[in-house]
Amino acid sequence: MPRLATGFVHGVDAMNRFIGRIAMYGIFVLIGVLLWSSVSKAAFLPSLWTLETAQFVMVAYYVLGGPYSIQLGSNVRMDLFYGNWTIRQKAWMDAFTVFFLMFYLGVLLYGALGSLAYSMGYFGMQPLEYFIEFFGALFTGGFDAAGEKLGFLERSSTAWRPVMWPVKLILAFGVFLMLLQCLAELIRDIEPHPRGRYLMSQELIAIVMFSGMMLMLMTGQRVFGAIGFVGALAGLLLWGTGGVDVPFAAAMKLMKWYPLLTLPMFIFMGYVLSESKIADDLYKMFHVWMGPVRGGLAIGTIGLMVLISAMNGLSVAGMAIGATIALPELLRRGYDKIMVTGVIQAGSSLGILVPPSVVLVLYAMIARQPVGQLWLAGVVPGLMMATMFVIYIYVRCRLQPELGPPLPEEERNVSRAEKLRLLRAGILPLAIFAVMMVPFVKGWTSLVESSAIGAMAAFLAAVLKGRMTRAVFETSVRQTLAISCMFMWIILAALGFGAIFDGLGAVGAIESLFTEKLGLSPWMILILMQLSFIVMGTFLDDTAMLVIVAPLYVPLVGALGFDLIWYGVLYTITTQIAYMTPPFGYNLFLMRAMAPPEIGLMDIYRSIIPFALVMVLALALIMVFPQIALWLPGLVYGN
Repeated sequence: MPRLATGFVHGVDAMNRFIGRIAMYGIFVLIGVLLWSSVSKAAFLPSLWTLETAQFVMVAYYVLGGPYSIQLGSNVRMDLFYGNWTIRQKAWMDAFTVFFLMFYLGVLLYGALGSLAYSMGYFGMQPLEYFIEFFGALFTGGFDAAGEKLGFLERSSTAWRPVMWPVKLILAFGVFLMLLQCLAELIRDIEPHPRGRYLMSQELIAIVMFSGMMLMLMTGQRVFGAIGFVGALAGLLLWGTGGVDVPFAAAMKLMKWYPLLTLPMFIFMGYVLSESKIADDLYKMFHVWMGPVRGGLAIGTIGLMVLISAMNGLSVAGMAIGATIALPELLRRGYDKIMVTGVIQAGSSLGILVPPSVVLVLYAMIARQPVGQLWLAGVVPGLMMATMFVIYIYVRCRLQPELGPPLPEEERNVSRAEKLRLLRAGILPLAIFAVMMVPFVKGWTSLVESSAIGAMAAFLAAVLKGRMTRAVFETSVRQTLAISCMFMWIILAALGFGAIFDGLGAVGAIESLFTEKLGLSPWMILILMQLSFIVMGTFLDDTAMLVIVAPLYVPLVGALGFDLIWYGVLYTITTQIAYMTPPFGYNLFLMRAMAPPEIGLMDIYRSIIPFALVMVLALALIMVFPQIALWLPGLVYGN
């Protein structure tokens, strides 16, 4: 690589790393503002500024941390072919498709600059021309000369009425940093590596957009770059320069969506609790209390997974903890390797259903549904499914005792004091969950404020137990930034794609195709959607699946007359079934990577079949009896 190019790449990396590391600590600013909002409301103190401040800090957190998240390798890919390519092939394909990503970011930046110019009172010339004049006046004549270039400043519509240009400046600057980082990635990838009006019908537009997106995703590219590129290009080709505003309008809509603040809070809470090894205490509690029962340790593992789900909200995290903590212990105690492998996978499926589910937050963003109602809708189905797992394990171990033997007599002799000590240690995560959720359910705090309470409670618990080391702290804040920014950029691109897709009338055309031309009933269409998730789950994770089909499925489900809260629960269960369906289920290969050598891929295939059937039964019950999901949100929000 030429020296100049090397200097540019290293300089961009260093700058974005510096800015990103500052941004990742912004989560504590968010926690502080949201906690103050809760306290001030309880004490009847003025708190008008907290909402706007939290949203402004959220914008800075996501867009300034985005480039650093790319450096950290936080990407979602459709790994159908990409994983089998050589390092050199991957590098060249990355270099080729970075152009698509840069196109999308360029469109986004142009829209951001236009909106920023409007916020600063300019209404005449092109945005770039205006900013050249503005900054020229600033450098030559100082603030007085620059002030003369400013017109009427846009202000927020809230009672606090802050000016809007600083947050739009941060948004434009963050997108510019993303462009620089993508250019640096392009240079790095091409280095030799040692390793308007439209003439098409609505149906054809839908097919072209959807096929183009799927074709790009199958090359293994970053999901948000592929989706954003297709959406931005379609908007420009069909509406000309007016299409530029659509992706940016979607970005502003997302940045004004207050529940987006919950995303980094719950991810941070989950990482603090998992990295500080509080989950280890949970397993020791279940080990002692459930060990004497046949299959007791497997039943305790399901309980462990439920509590981990309540702490983290990500199925992968539950599987990682279960595979590293519970699986070796179960095998050492003589449990059948096929059954316990299925237990770990089935238990981890509760991670995106039991609140605080991160995937349900993302679904809420795209479907524009209340996060609180979606979470409450997942509680009863999640606990019902966990209970069904427990019943299956208990009955199976009663019929075949050799599958799950009880603990030996000598290991059951644990003093009552030790049992109570372990019980207290295991209750801590439950206490954190209660401190977070009770004020929200009672109506004392908003969902966002409750998420900040939960994040701070987890942090203080780790500090008081002496487990908040520098390594735990650094890992928690870094991973929170990486995953939060990855999710935000994916949803941002999906919203832009969905706005163009829906604006063209493609959703109406698909509905007409299914209902009028093919004569399918709403329930038949719904079942076909669920089956399509099974197919996509063989090579996609839940996030990628959601952003790919949500622009089509969510409006269609609403148009067919189904409840979108209820459908969100169906989606989460169906995707988990898809992950565990042989031969290509996403979680099957993840489990193989985490399992010890004596557990082969065929063992994993055999282990999951009975649990997948239990999940299908649970899904059928929720489809036939929607109140299983809708009863609790109706009860809480009805009161």
